[in-house]
Amino acid sequence: MRVLVLMVSVVLFACGKDDASAKKEAERLRLEVEALKAEKAVGATEKAHADTEAARLEMQRENERLKAELDAAKQVKPPTETKKLASGKLVGRKVIDEFRQLKENQQLSWKMTAGRYRVRATASSSGLVIKWVGASCPNSKEVKIYDELCEIDVEAQLSLSNPGGITGTGPTEQVAITVTQM
Repeated sequence: MRVLVLMVSVVLFACGKDDASAKKEAERLRLEVEALKAEKAVGATEKAHADTEAARLEMQRENERLKAELDAAKQVKPPTETKKLASGKLVGRKVIDEFRQLKENQQLSWKMTAGRYRVRATASSSGLVIKWVGASCPNSKEVKIYDELCEIDVEAQLSLSNPGGITGTGPTEQVAITVTQM
């Protein structure tokens, strides 16, 4: 920087300006050069900030996409295919596997496609009722355990309910149901 001031002084002196004017002009030029350097540094900083922000937004979008994939994967349970074990026992594909609380008179229903099913259901206290609509499968009275095989030829409906009493103040049942397509 001092070399620049000296060079400007020599040039201005050669042009006929006095030493004080040359120094003032050199100082003005030096400040202008420093201002340009500062602008360049600010521009580089702003560009780096913009690049960092773009990278952050890209990472955020990727994280959201991965989270959505993970949530979707949690909702879909891989089916267990039908197999015949060495013991000769059939193992099928679970189509329903739920544990719920059912208040008195509350009911759950599922549409079932044609096929052979094993239905296992349990209740915690008074019992539950299983009904098949559109199939000739065994319905139940109020029972704590239901375990039946059912073969349906067309689409049918399976329902599980906590039957109500006269007062409507019966207990809430803890029910578990597993339906396996054989």
